[in-house]
Amino acid sequence: MSRIWTEVGLLNKFNRIRESHLVTLFPKYEALLKWRSNESVLDIGCGSGDLSKKFIYPLLPNDYKQLVCVDKSTEMLQSARKLFEGNPRVSFEEMDITEDLAAEKKNKFDHIFSIWCLMWVANQTKAFRNIYDLLAPGGGTFHIFVQNHIFIETIYQLVERPKWRKFIPNPKEVYAYPYKSDPDPVATITKMLKNIGYVNVEVNLETNHFAFESENELLGFCQAIPNPLALMKEEEKEEYLKDAIATSYANKVIQPSGEFKNAGKILIVYVSSGILPRQLSKMEISDFNTDFLNEFKGIRDYYTELFIGKLSELMKWRPNGSILEVGCGTGDATLKYICPELPQDFSKLVCTDISEEMVEETEKLFAKEPKISCNVLDITRDLEASERNQFDHIISLECLMWVTNQQKAFQNLYDFLKPGGSCFLIFVRRTTFCEVIFELSARPKWRKFVPKVKEMYPYPYRHDPNPVKTITELMESIGFVNVKVEMRESKFLFRSKEEFLGFVKALPNPLDQMTLEEQDEYLKEAADLAFSYENVIDQSGFGGGVTGTQLMAYGEK
Repeated sequence: MSRIWTEVGLLNKFNRIRESHLVTLFPKYEALLKWRSNESVLDIGCGSGDLSKKFIYPLLPNDYKQLVCVDKSTEMLQSARKLFEGNPRVSFEEMDITEDLAAEKKNKFDHIFSIWCLMWVANQTKAFRNIYDLLAPGGGTFHIFVQNHIFIETIYQLVERPKWRKFIPNPKEVYAYPYKSDPDPVATITKMLKNIGYVNVEVNLETNHFAFESENELLGFCQAIPNPLALMKEEEKEEYLKDAIATSYANKVIQPSGEFKNAGKILIVYVSSGILPRQLSKMEISDFNTDFLNEFKGIRDYYTELFIGKLSELMKWRPNGSILEVGCGTGDATLKYICPELPQDFSKLVCTDISEEMVEETEKLFAKEPKISCNVLDITRDLEASERNQFDHIISLECLMWVTNQQKAFQNLYDFLKPGGSCFLIFVRRTTFCEVIFELSARPKWRKFVPKVKEMYPYPYRHDPNPVKTITELMESIGFVNVKVEMRESKFLFRSKEEFLGFVKALPNPLDQMTLEEQDEYLKEAADLAFSYENVIDQSGFGGGVTGTQLMAYGEK
């Protein structure tokens, strides 16, 4: 069943549940909003526009540039347009906040609002990631949505009964409410937002006291929100609505006073204008393109295979060992190179990556593997005490060259390990591919898109004359023992211009910040520069000279 409001008129008529708390929440939190001149404002999930007109529009400064109201529903947008008819600064667009954004939509809005929308979104990470991408540098977001309410509990009880379940076989797809059973939604949302890149995050939980004043009000709202009535016969509709009334009375959802103490919780999320500037130097890890990465992985496989044979040679697998993978990417390298090496009695493999999108890809790949789980992890963040001494073994393939703070990364690897545990790490020192990217990014017309190229492409040992010594001393200073570090030469070449450019697009790059003409010019220059190097592209895929160097590091705690 499509999650579409069935009747705009009913939603507007029975809207006390939507307005009752906004009259106090907006005055309470509006001081957080830091307005600037000439603001572009976005309202996500504007619905029929009534809440946009009554609560958001009055907040806008007189010199605001535009208010863009978006919703998934065409019918809702038609209603909203009528409310703002004649206002040239208010426009309307159809949008699903969980779909991929076009490049021209990014970095456009100074403030983004959503009211009673995000509880209907199952994929919270994608939604908040898109909101982050829609924000202009220094922008702020303000969201109000329901964590839980006895009315939603009533709906769940109703639709999960055998006679009604056939109409809604998966209630969570229709009534998402992703934090409904979360014991600490404030912590969950805060962690997610910080992982995405937001700063100055403020998440508050307010008590909801709303109850329906009458059966008529309850039934009106039941029919206004997504429901299975259109799938039923007339007799079934009558029985369903009677069942809804009876269940509501049992749960005390209907109260003549219109209030019920502690009926539920409301989440208020605000990210202030202190949000990090959206500079490309902050893209270093999170903006890999998973589709291109999976398709153009020849260079990654080649470099991995230079050392992967050392894994079984060096790793002393413990019985029932717990294993951490750092930088799992899309999980395909995990499946291809790590899983075949694991002992049959391993207790768990935890695949981690700094990118939410990568973790989601890996979760899909291992969905049916009970001993494999996936988590978001920045290997340079501060660890909690409970996270230390957790793993017998750590493996990382082609990740650490993307980490600027090597000291912190290796310290965390050490702290994650149990006493006697071991780690096996493979990463690139330098490649002619990256030399092309560094030279291209240094050109004046492209430098503005990548002002700090070393933050976007760290490669910390690229100019180190003796990285084996540097890494050995680093690991031993932290406390690792039985340290072994090796370096091997690569002769990898891209077989075609298409393969080269595919990998350019797979890695963090500034293309999303460019016009289409600039994108074409940037990619043409990248290809021309690669051909000029004479040891980047060749149809043989294997050159006579050295095109890069790969590092392997092993150590025990």
